[in-house]
Order: sequence, then structure tokens, then C-alpha cells
Amino acid sequence: MTRPAGARSAIDAEVVARIDDIVAWSLANDSRVGYFAALYWHVATSLQRAAHAGGFTDPDRIDRLNHAFFARYLAAVDAFRAGQPTTGAWGVAFDATGRDDLLIVQHLLLGANAHIDLDLAIGVAEVVPADELTGFRPDFMRMNALLCGLIDGTCRDVTRAWPLLRAISRYTRHESDAVLGFLLRDARRRAWVKAERLASTAPAERPGMIAAMDAETAALGRELAGRRPVAALLARIAALGQQRDVDVVIHDLLA
Repeated sequence: MTRPAGARSAIDAEVVARIDDIVAWSLANDSRVGYFAALYWHVATSLQRAAHAGGFTDPDRIDRLNHAFFARYLAAVDAFRAGQPTTGAWGVAFDATGRDDLLIVQHLLLGANAHIDLDLAIGVAEVVPADELTGFRPDFMRMNALLCGLIDGTCRDVTRAWPLLRAISRYTRHESDAVLGFLLRDARRRAWVKAERLASTAPAERPGMIAAMDAETAALGRELAGRRPVAALLARIAALGQQRDVDVVIHDLLA
């Protein structure tokens, strides 16, 4: 697979290899798991570039967080591919990859929901001690703004690529929460609140808190993949105009 010039040198080779493996598996198995994997390549690359370019006050900590963050995504994909249980949030996202009635945007946002609303908070709690969390907040917000900006930009590009979806999105603004379903700005706010709560919780109590967070995030995921009548109908109509070939979509998202 070809990559943007110079990008490979800006990102850990192991990260590239693992994402390439997920993408290759997705292409071989005609799996929509590759949609978020393709998006994630851009996310990981951009975070690494920003860290190395001085975009953060503490780039070493951002790098450690990025690796912890990425490890949770890899663990989820590996478990799914092995037929093993995942977190509830990732389970909703992976279950949805078997559906052809969802929009590409919905698949991307389901992955973002699990990764930002759950994995990011856990990653922060693992990397940043509670008494250093306040000082870390500016870097967290920069990282989160970059992450959410990339996801939002990709989703907007996908929407613009299919005129029927673009028209429906304009016409049905009141249904946008049901069709596209996810406000990244709210996800960023929730991620920080959860990170604060988790980092200040005793290690013995964290599993229970994480389980509760997972249940909440999974519930939001089910809303994103919503089967509410109006939203489901609009999604099915819009999906008629989008690319149906999984391999084409994956390669388009990688471009």
C-alpha cells in the first residue's frame, strides 16, 4: 500500500506494520473492520508527527499515551479476529461491521466512539498520575482536538462524496443525531471527565468503574448504529448512493 511521502519515517514502524496487517486481513476477508483501521493510520501518523514537531509540552508522555491508546485498539481487533470477547463498546462496533445497511460514516463513528469514549480515558489513567493530570490537560486537549479533527474531517469527506447523503443530511438536521449520531466535541469533553474520574480512583476500584464506563459507551454505540425507524430508513436510503465495495472504501480512506 502506498503512503503519503515522508509519513513512514514519522511513525513507529511497528504501528504501521500492525495497521497494515489489520487492513490486509480486512481486504482478504471483505471486512468493514478495515474502515476504522484505515482511518486509524492517519490518526496514529498525525499524532506522531505532532509529537515530534513540538506540538506538545510533554511529547514523551504523549508518545507513551499514544502507544497505550493504540494498544487498546490492537487488543480489541486481535480479540475480535480470534473470536474472543471484547469490551462492550468495541463489541457493538465490530458487530456492526457485518451490516451492509449502515453508512460508512456510522462505521467510522462506532470505532471512534469505542476508542475515544472508553480507550482514551483508560489510556490517560494508565500513563498520567492523578496528581499530574491538571498539568497534562493542555496536551490532552491538543491531542484530542487533533484526533477528533481528523475523524470529523474524514466523515465530512465521506459525506461530501455521496450527494444523496449530503442532501439528506441538509434536509434532516433534526435527525442528524440518529443518522450520523455522534458529536465529537461532546466525546472530547466526556473523555476528559472520565480520565479525571479514573485517574483519581484507587486501582482496586478501577475495574468496576471501567465496566460502568464500557456499558455507557456501548449504549451510545447502539444509538449510533440505531434502528429507530426514521433514522434507519434515512440511513438505508442514503446508503444506496454510497460505494458498496469494501476494498474500494478501504483504499479510499487510506488515500
